[in-house]
Amino acid sequence: MKSLGPEQKCFYQMKLRMEQLPIPEKFQEKGWRLIHSKDGKLCQLDQNNGFLCWMGNGPNEKSDMIEGSVHMYGDCLVLGLGIGLIVQYIDVIGHCKSITIVEKSPIVIKHIGPWLKSVVKTPIEIIEDYDEKFLKETDRKWHTMYADTWELCTDALNKIENLKKASKGKVKFRKMFWAENRLKRMKKQGR
Repeated sequence: MKSLGPEQKCFYQMKLRMEQLPIPEKFQEKGWRLIHSKDGKLCQLDQNNGFLCWMGNGPNEKSDMIEGSVHMYGDCLVLGLGIGLIVQYIDVIGHCKSITIVEKSPIVIKHIGPWLKSVVKTPIEIIEDYDEKFLKETDRKWHTMYADTWELCTDALNKIENLKKASKGKVKFRKMFWAENRLKRMKKQGR
């Protein structure tokens, strides 16, 4: 399968920015919660009752997920389920024939997994496991990969390097990492 050219990527980025994707239902269980804005358009998944933001669908998240999704095609591996935003964007583009998702939280899988399977057309498989451990132990291969699994930005660049090593020989083409370029700029600036 061929990757998208620059004009196609630009087209899909514009299309995805206009897309009104559904958001999952609110839930709260064992320190995890998904909350919605009053207008119902924004949501945030957090842990420890709000002390650790896991993911949301705000402008920064959308921008990074859109950028990553336009590079995904063929059999795709997604590390981190979150609220399923990247999977929905990948599905809208329609260039992936399957999506394998690795998520460590059984609670996130329980609440987001069935909902996500009901809103996307692309076949998805959700595996409960730790990303690096999974990559080191699996013999499976994918065309592309998108990863967003670090809890703290201060540790993200180390985590990205570990995931790059663990995915060597398992992801044939493109590997994308949430906010990687922004994190590198911040590190260069001493932040």
